[in-house]
Amino acid sequence: MLGRPCWGVRQRWGSSLIFEFGEPHLQIHEPLYIRDQARYQPSDNPKVDRMRRRRLINPVGQWHLWLHMCGWRIIQESRQVAHSESDRAIIAKVLNDEVGGKILEEVILDSANGASAFLFEDDVNIDTWPIESEHEQFHVFEESGSVFVYRGDGAFWYGPGTTRPNQMEWWRSDVTSPICRLQA
Repeated sequence: MLGRPCWGVRQRWGSSLIFEFGEPHLQIHEPLYIRDQARYQPSDNPKVDRMRRRRLINPVGQWHLWLHMCGWRIIQESRQVAHSESDRAIIAKVLNDEVGGKILEEVILDSANGASAFLFEDDVNIDTWPIESEHEQFHVFEESGSVFVYRGDGAFWYGPGTTRPNQMEWWRSDVTSPICRLQA
C-alpha cells in the first residue's frame, strides 16, 4: 500500500475510518443463512431477518486500512483540518477533498507511545494515538487474507485473518528503537 493512492476513503461507525489501496476487487459476503446454516437462527425481528438474508458486495482494494478505537487527527500543511471528534460532515469533506487519491508515502509506528502517523503526499498526515492501551488501533487487511494489527500499547501482530484473538502472538519493537518507519 506504500507508494499507492488511497481511494474509497470514508468514515464508518463512530470515528473509525476506512481506506482502500491498490487494484479494486469485489468482496462478496454471502447471506448468513447460506454462510453458516448450522448456527443460523431466524429472528423474531423481521428487519434483522432481512439484513441476514442480504448478500453484501463491496469494492475493496488489495490493502484495506481500518483505523478504529483510537484518537486521530488529519493535518494538512501543519494545520489540523479534522479530528476524531469533528462533525461527520466536516470529516467527510476533508476525507473527500484532502485525503482521497493521495499517495501514502510513509507510516511511522511509535511503539513507546502507541502512536502512529500515516504520511501522504502534499503534506497530508493522519496521526493516531491510543484511547486504551489494549485496544487495536488499526488493521491492514491484505487481499491474501493476512492482517497486520497495531495496538495502543505499541504491540503488533501479523498473520492469517482467520486467527482467533487468543491465538495471536503479539510482538513489540526493540525498546532501544521504539520508532519504526516504513517508506515507499
